[in-house]
Order: sequence, then C-alpha cells, then structure tokens
Amino acid sequence: MPSPDQPIGPEPLTQSVRTETGVDESDAACRIPPEALPLPIAIVRRRDGRILAANELLGRMLGLPPGQLTHHALQDFCVHPADRDTLLEDFHKEQIRSRYEVCAVTAGSVPLWVEVSLKPLSFQEEDAVLIAFHDLAEQKSLERELHQIKKMDVVGRLTSGIAHDFNNLLTVIVGWNDIALARLDRTDPLYEQLEEVRKAAHLAGALTQQLLSFSRRDEKRPQVLDLNRIVAAMDTMLQRLIGEDVQLDTALSPEPVYVKANPSQVEQIVMNLAVNARDAMPQGGTLSMKTARADITTAHIHGQAIQPGPYVFLTVTDTGCGMDRGTQARIFDPFYTTKEPGKGTGLGLSTVSGIVKELGGLIAVQSEPGLGTTFTIYLPLADATARSAHAAAPPAPPPRGTETILLVEDDPGIRRLIRETLQMSGYTVLEARHGIEAWVVGNHHAGPIHLLITDVVMPQMSGRALADRLLSARPNMRVLYISGYASDAVFHHGVVDLGQGFLQKPFDPRRLAQKVRDLLDASPTR
Repeated sequence: MPSPDQPIGPEPLTQSVRTETGVDESDAACRIPPEALPLPIAIVRRRDGRILAANELLGRMLGLPPGQLTHHALQDFCVHPADRDTLLEDFHKEQIRSRYEVCAVTAGSVPLWVEVSLKPLSFQEEDAVLIAFHDLAEQKSLERELHQIKKMDVVGRLTSGIAHDFNNLLTVIVGWNDIALARLDRTDPLYEQLEEVRKAAHLAGALTQQLLSFSRRDEKRPQVLDLNRIVAAMDTMLQRLIGEDVQLDTALSPEPVYVKANPSQVEQIVMNLAVNARDAMPQGGTLSMKTARADITTAHIHGQAIQPGPYVFLTVTDTGCGMDRGTQARIFDPFYTTKEPGKGTGLGLSTVSGIVKELGGLIAVQSEPGLGTTFTIYLPLADATARSAHAAAPPAPPPRGTETILLVEDDPGIRRLIRETLQMSGYTVLEARHGIEAWVVGNHHAGPIHLLITDVVMPQMSGRALADRLLSARPNMRVLYISGYASDAVFHHGVVDLGQGFLQKPFDPRRLAQKVRDLLDASPTR
C-alpha cells in the first residue's frame, strides 16, 4: 500500500471542524470523539482520499490500529478499481453522493461489503469528508439466501414441467415393456434383456423424483425396505453406469437391514453416490459398497449429533482423487460442484444429504487428496414386523373385470397403452382425447360407465371439472385421476385427495389394473 510523504498522526475530532454548510465546532455531531461513536468512522481528505483520522471501531474492521490507518488513503482498502475511481471522483465533486456500497478489504486481505455514508466537512484546515461505515455482512448473507430461495423456486417450477413430459414418456416405455415381458417365457433370452430395460426405466423415473425431491414438490409414501435387496437389484445397472474401467465390489450384510423410506429415495442415494465416485475416478478404479448394522451408543458420531439406537449403515468408497477440507465443507451445498461447466449440476450430493436428513439419519465423509473418498450413511433400523403382509408375496395375476371405463388422456401414446392394458384385462373402453370430447362421449353412451380414468391437466377442461360434470349425471361412477405432474400441481388443479383415486405416472400395467379393480370394488365416492 502506498505511504504519503508526510505521515499525519491520528487527531481527535474535537479539533477545529467546520462543515461545508457553515456549522462550526459547536456542532455536537462533529465534536464527538471517534471512540464515542457507535459506528466505524474516518475523516478523509477530499483531494487524495488520505485518511486523516479514524476510530478504534474502524481499526478493528480493517485490521489496523487507527494510527496506522492514517498512513493510507481510503481507496487502498477497496477491492475493485472501479470503487477506487468512484471514491476519488466523488471526493472532487461539489455535491458528494451521501451513501453507496463498496467491497472493501482488510489488512489481512479479507473482503467485506460495507455501506459508506459521507458528509463534507472541514478538518485541520483541510477540505475533508466524514465517512461512517456499515458492515453489510449479515445483509449480504440474507440477500444470498433470498437469491437461493428464488433460484430453488424457479427450479421447482421448471422440474414440475419436465417431470410431466418425462413421466409420460416413461409410462409408455414401462408399460409396453411390461406387456412384452408378460408375453415371454422366463427362459427366453429376450426376457433378461427386457428386464434390464425395466430396471433402467425405473431408475430413470427416480431421476425425476430426485429433482422433485430437491424442489420439495413430490409426496413421499415411505415403507419398510430391505436395503440389501435394493443395492443388489441395482448391481447390473450400477456397473453399466460407472463404466467398465471401474470395478464394483459389493459386500452386503448377511442379515436383512430394514429402513423406512420410499424406494426411489434409497435408489437416489445409491445412484448419486455411485455417479459421484465414478467422476472422481476418470482413469478407472474401484467402487466399494457395504451394508451392515450398527448399534450407536453415543450422542455424537463423526462430529455430528445422533440419536442413540440401532442403525443401518451404507458405506460407499472410491479410490479416486479425494478432496481437501475446503471442498468437503461445501460438497452438500446446492449447486456446488468442482466439475467443469456442463459436467455437473451440483444437485447430486445435496439431494443425498436432504434425503438422509429427511429419513432421520446422517451422512459423513472421509477423504484426503489422492487417497479416495468414503461416504458413510446411517439410517435408523426399521422394525421388520411393520412390513405389509403382502410385501414379500409373489405377484398375483393382474385382476380382471367386465365393466365399462371412460378413458380421457391427451397423450396418444399413453392413451393407447392404457386402452390395451384395460382391454387385455377384459374391460370395455371408451376413449376421449380431452374433456370436451369425453363430455360428448359420456352423454351419448346409453349404458353405464363404471369408472372414469382421466388425466388431471388437459386442454379445454381439467380432469376435475370433467369428473364433476359427469358425476352429476352418473353419481355411482368411480373416478381415477392420473398425472405426470408433481403433487402440488395436481392439487392446484382441484384434485385434493391423492389417495385411492390417484395414480402417479409413470406406472406399470399391473399397478394400473390393480388400482382399477380396487376402485371398482370400493364404494362410490366423490
């Protein structure tokens, strides 16, 4: 930092002070010593920005005693050249701007945002400016949080629309794939290949759920699951996901390890950690996954608070590049990524952390640069007796019926799939592309319509509005709403109850057939 030719020591503000407005030293605001003011302040010479006096609060803010501050010009503590130029320009103007923000830097090179308030005055026969500094650290932090909230709202609205289109496509893929599987013998070589397509489509659906989970726009229905079974079922998919140059080693607990979660949540955890590990090993390596039980008896583990009790833990270890402490401190922040632009969103590990916390667990990371990384996830052990009685039962044949169903769906691919599924199960199907056409079909059909299957969001008329109109003439008709949108969008379109009368896309033919049969066998409700 430059030093003036003739250093001037700090002077109390009770020296002869005269403002440009003619107020002399009797002006109490000017005569108060710097140490008595509640804000960091300085008096600066207008012609060159030289600090003529400062109080202790400003010294502590900038990291120098007031006596040393007077060896510098105010612009020496500005980060950006533009701020320096602005200060000097304003000092030379007849009308000084009274308030603006600058990015300052301390003597220790720590940046900080401050708001400066300026008041022209005369000090020691010098044309000067009285400057008060307001630390904006808390305000800037709140602004960043608000910006993040707005960004997340945009992400949520965007992903809701993406989920609709993607879930429609997946419904068609899953549906026709399952129909093909049902027509093949398990010994057919194509059966195993189509089974892999089914698994891939299922994981693709989990990707949509990942975004919806991150934006908090989906509805979770947890159940008791065996973590071993989920990890084992993903083995083939994970191997193809991480590539041939990465070896996948899996060591599962010899006994079932039950957790209470939505299946897609657990799959998202495993898949995101596997992808993160793959990216850390661009030249190949080993990815190890292990499940086990652990009885936690302490209130803290890995430096984090935890409720003592029985837990299931999943460890994912890679032999990749590792991370330094600074990176480890931020890896769970939304949108934080060390990857090149276009190579990562910064959502993967943030999503994992959010899911783990939602499930009442914790996630810990151990890593050193060049020595790989280990993620350890602890989830509360669930009571195995809480599993539903039919959870482990083999799938029953799809239920059949003879009733008449009115199908309303604006997507032709999904409409054809649902029609085929229902007709294969013995039902008579009436079709419509949208609400107006369905209203016409319903009015002209002489016989009963036992069930209305309608998309929620459609052009011209919503599914709920259509159902209300048809139910006025057919009060015993059941209604099944289907949608590829997130639950909040469905609620916005009037479908309040997302229980028995709602089916979220993507769904497979067996699930659709079972839902239809359950509704037809239930008492009619509106």
